[in-house]
Amino acid sequence: MSIIKKDVIVAGMKKEEKLNALIDTGSSANYIKKSIADRISAIPPPKKIKTKTVVGNGSIIEGETAGIFVKVDDCSTMIPVIVHDDNKMTEDIILGVGFMQSLHAEIDMKEDTFEIKRCIPFQMI
Repeated sequence: MSIIKKDVIVAGMKKEEKLNALIDTGSSANYIKKSIADRISAIPPPKKIKTKTVVGNGSIIEGETAGIFVKVDDCSTMIPVIVHDDNKMTEDIILGVGFMQSLHAEIDMKEDTFEIKRCIPFQMI
């Protein structure tokens, strides 16, 4: 498992915002704080889906799904996220394996780098 911090821009239907993301290869999903999802107007799914996530300490937290655009290093992708209450998350956004796969990205822990192998040119809303 690898973890790295990276500046990203997230966008929803109305606004974009710069965040310092935690990129976690041990996370099977992507997570965002509710206050941020609300500010950017994250894209709601066609059908509301509630989720339960088991976190590192073994506790279970509930959330709902949404979609956001993420820009990193002049490349962008749209990803699904699970929206959690702010008090349940220590990071603003956690980007997991699905995010990395969408950009064919790799983390080099020795060099502390994040490299994108397939770039989709930046194009937000």
